[in-house]
Amino acid sequence: MALITCPNCGKSVSDSAKTCIHCGFKFEEKIMNFYALPHEKKAELKSAYIMQNGKIPQDYGAEHAAYMRKFKIYLILIILSAMPLFGSFLAAFFEGIILLTIGILPLVAMGIFTILLIKTNKKHENVMQQMIKERVDFEQWLNDNHNLKITWDWGSSAKYFAEYRQLKQKRGMKE
Repeated sequence: MALITCPNCGKSVSDSAKTCIHCGFKFEEKIMNFYALPHEKKAELKSAYIMQNGKIPQDYGAEHAAYMRKFKIYLILIILSAMPLFGSFLAAFFEGIILLTIGILPLVAMGIFTILLIKTNKKHENVMQQMIKERVDFEQWLNDNHNLKITWDWGSSAKYFAEYRQLKQKRGMKE
């Protein structure tokens, strides 16, 4: 017989109990969503998690927005640097080889912007991996210690949601 913490009152009860002996919370409703709890209770749980683990999962929305801005800028710069390259090849074809060497400069610029784009993408992947790990850690802690689940809003990030589900399965956590 193991003890769990009642998500309503926070006191210890048996994991086989159908209701909390302290507050009457019914465990048939069993796993509540973390976000359905009152604000004070969420703050209390977050504080307990911070005390035990040192930090709370971060919202990486700002980092994702910054990544998307950089991605768009680098993509536009790559396209803009390709335009003079195409023009210089046309001019070289009709005028001469000297203009072709001038056309190498946009090619170099295009290469630099492509490298920047790849580096930015790699950094974003690392940030997203950290976010997934933090979210699974927090979810597992809520489930193990307070019989709660949490539902994350993944928006259109199906790739990251799939990675999140794989990590949960690897740890033996249920959906």
